[in-house]
Amino acid sequence: MKRAIVLLLVNSFCVTLFAGNVRFTEQFATHIPAQADSDIRWVAPTNGLPTSIWVYHLSPRKLSPEIISNLMVACSFTAKDGTTNGDLVIFKSGDRELRLSWPWGIIDYNTLQDYSITNIVKNVPSTNEVVKLVKQFLPKLGIPIADIAKAENSSQPEFYPAEMGGTDFIGTNAIHKIDSCEVHFSRVVDGIEFVSIGTGGEGEIKFGDGGKVVRILITWRNMEREKQYATLTPETMIKLIRGGKAIQGGVSERFGEIDWRKVKRVTIKEITPLYYAGGNRYAPTDWLKPYARLWTTVETDHGSVDVEMDTPIIDDVKAGDAK
Repeated sequence: MKRAIVLLLVNSFCVTLFAGNVRFTEQFATHIPAQADSDIRWVAPTNGLPTSIWVYHLSPRKLSPEIISNLMVACSFTAKDGTTNGDLVIFKSGDRELRLSWPWGIIDYNTLQDYSITNIVKNVPSTNEVVKLVKQFLPKLGIPIADIAKAENSSQPEFYPAEMGGTDFIGTNAIHKIDSCEVHFSRVVDGIEFVSIGTGGEGEIKFGDGGKVVRILITWRNMEREKQYATLTPETMIKLIRGGKAIQGGVSERFGEIDWRKVKRVTIKEITPLYYAGGNRYAPTDWLKPYARLWTTVETDHGSVDVEMDTPIIDDVKAGDAK
């Protein structure tokens, strides 16, 4: 009876903090069941955590005529190739198409790459070269380099370049070819990375023959500060986990599912604040809210496993003073 009362009190405390953040209400999330007496130990450093974090309101991003002109040049379009339909602008020529959607801040350019053993791409930029090209191109799209997520323990922006290609055969001879080289990047807000799935904070640009742009997919919405909240303490986050207000990351099939009723101990080793605006690119939320990604070691009845655990990081009851 005492355990039930404790659990009820914990759940009552947690419900406000848990509600309203889409990270914890999505259908695909694996929720950790409430257990008031869970053995949870915190060893993660917290000296790098901000004392308060902002919630942002996301809004449409209508590109300026200058940015549209830069895109037309990069993608080889002229004014006669463009049409406007409400909040959607489309440029089309042959198999090439550029779509600009203001509500979701989308820049989507695609061209059919028809390459074969007799039509080989030449002079594809290297991974180092495409990073330089992207650094030059993003400001032309109204995206400051300062808004790109930083490499770990660095003030430098982090880009993820990758060569794209395949292998063709002439008889038994294999010919390896590189068709393009792409760069992925994500957004940072107040030093906190924006985990985006087509919801306003990430992009990719691909370069092909001679360094020509062959693919752009960027979602980058405008945002404004709404309210500032105090960052939760480790003790409060542990209370949230015990109250069933946390979700579990993936575990390898080899290890198997975690039976949280039989977990012996959870050790929290690292905490990273992140921003999130939903996982549905076709219906993103208008709110950018933070959560805590916890890297943990979970000791179960059949061994130990490292698991990501996500939990709220702001106290929406006691708001910090806006600055």
